[in-house]
This record gives sequence, C-alpha cells and structure tokens, in this order.
Amino acid sequence: MAAQGEQTRAATIDALDVMGTRLESRFNARVDDIRDDIDGVRESVSKVREWQAGHDAEHLIIGQPRIGGDDA
Repeated sequence: MAAQGEQTRAATIDALDVMGTRLESRFNARVDDIRDDIDGVRESVSKVREWQAGHDAEHLIIGQPRIGGDDA
C-alpha cells in the first residue's frame, strides 16, 4: 500500500511538472506576443510623429501656421 502511495505521489508530481512547464511556455509565448505588439505600436507612433514634424515644417515654409498647432 505504501508503495502505491509513493508511485501515485511521484506520478502526480511528474504530471504537475509537465503541466507547469507547458503553462510557463504558453505564458512566455504570450509575453513575447505582447512585446511584439508594443514594438509595433511604438513604430507606428514614431512614423506619425515623423510625418507630423514634416507636415508642420511644410506649413512654416509656406508661411501659414497649421490649424490647431502648438504655436504660442
């Protein structure tokens, strides 16, 4: 009987280890996906800011302030 209990405990611990490893792997994959998403958003924001700076410069060149601009 004690031997069966030890076998059951060992099998349970092994199963929990496997499940923990799988969960950790899925969690890490999701974190990587979120990091990729954040990098994509940062890249998009950077492109918009670059465009906006160029657009504002065009307005300064032609002598017309941009409507809604930050001119004081």
